[in-house]
Amino acid sequence: MKTEKILLAGATGYLGQYILAALLREEYPTRIVVRNKSKLSPALLTHPLLEVVEAEVTQPDTLQGVCKGVHKVISSVGITRQKDGLTYEQVDFQANKNLLDEALLEGVRKFIYVSVFKGEAMRHIAIGAAKERFVDTLKASGLDYCIIRPSGFYSDMTVFLKMAKKDKICLFGKGQYAMNPIHGEDLAEVCVAQLEGYEREVNVGGAEIFTQTEMARLAFEVLHKPANISYLPDWVRRLILKMGKYLLPKSIYGAIEFFLTIMAMDAVAPMQVGKHRLKAFFESINSSADRYYLKRLKQSGEFEYSLGANAEEIKHIEEELGILLPEVYVNFLSECGSCNYGDVYINGIYKEKDSISYPIVELTKQLREDLHLSEDFIVLHYEVDEFLTLYKVSNRVRLKDAKVFEAEVYCNDKGAFEIDKPTPMFDSFEEYFEDFLDLAED
Repeated sequence: MKTEKILLAGATGYLGQYILAALLREEYPTRIVVRNKSKLSPALLTHPLLEVVEAEVTQPDTLQGVCKGVHKVISSVGITRQKDGLTYEQVDFQANKNLLDEALLEGVRKFIYVSVFKGEAMRHIAIGAAKERFVDTLKASGLDYCIIRPSGFYSDMTVFLKMAKKDKICLFGKGQYAMNPIHGEDLAEVCVAQLEGYEREVNVGGAEIFTQTEMARLAFEVLHKPANISYLPDWVRRLILKMGKYLLPKSIYGAIEFFLTIMAMDAVAPMQVGKHRLKAFFESINSSADRYYLKRLKQSGEFEYSLGANAEEIKHIEEELGILLPEVYVNFLSECGSCNYGDVYINGIYKEKDSISYPIVELTKQLREDLHLSEDFIVLHYEVDEFLTLYKVSNRVRLKDAKVFEAEVYCNDKGAFEIDKPTPMFDSFEEYFEDFLDLAED
């Protein structure tokens, strides 16, 4: 067993889970910071080398003493999408600054921070500015440090599979920009190795280099489909960036700005490591497509969910609401009924062994009556008197999928609540579901 104690922040995120596994495998006594320890598996909670502290990294008062007795810190804290009222500045910069302040107070020896490859070239965008501001602060702190700069995650490359499943992938320019994405497990080993390393910055990616066109073709190959790649002129990308800045909410625009910036640059990191291969990763994602929703919820381990609905129960929803549910939402209902992360949920059927209720019916009917909700929508989530998450439906044809919308609920001049005009949030239920899963990763 190692003698140095490690504090890991971001342990429940995509990368953090792999880092935690690597730390325990290398027998490091480890302390992790989580929002809710009840979301962790019993096996982790009873691990002899693991200490779990409940705290909010965005709230410094909750972090007091978190670094006491700690020798080194690893932080993978950061968000891709701004949500729950939190911004990149509050999470990627300030939350890490809160951890650094505690580390300095308690005499921690080293701070390892996971940023982004070519972060210097992204200071002009919101996520890059926040990450690099913390990098600057860490470098100026006087503490020994290491900045890990991954080129991109395998999990982010699933966007190519998602587009290929819709039979067309759109790229900008000629699809010539290259990168070497890395699997989370391989990156975790790099992070843990730096506990004993001396490098100040590690620019790292996977063992394989692909152009965007090559990744697109690989996605079609795995799906056994003919490649159908469309190339848009780069001015379209630049126009989206320019117009989106003024037309889209910051919570949505930030992720788009980051994605479209990455799409116009080479991101081949010089350190090329890892046992994982992108084709095998794509194949594993594709092979798990059956019962996709249930598998993804179980994989995370952070969510609660119901028993799946049968055909009769789904038909009851449609008859009660006078609609036909889209195919992908039917699949969701049949696999897990409904799901939640704390008090944030995706509405559906709540089903246990001896009981069943239909909150999707009850809430949609209630808001049709109380707020005059259009019959073109069902209610996936309702933050009372604040906003609605709505899913487009039809009473004539069964759609394969549909857009997910957000609508604010406001009080009018007469003191009555009304629904503002719904605005699109996601192009599909699957995208909305993946964003929901990010609640645990963030």
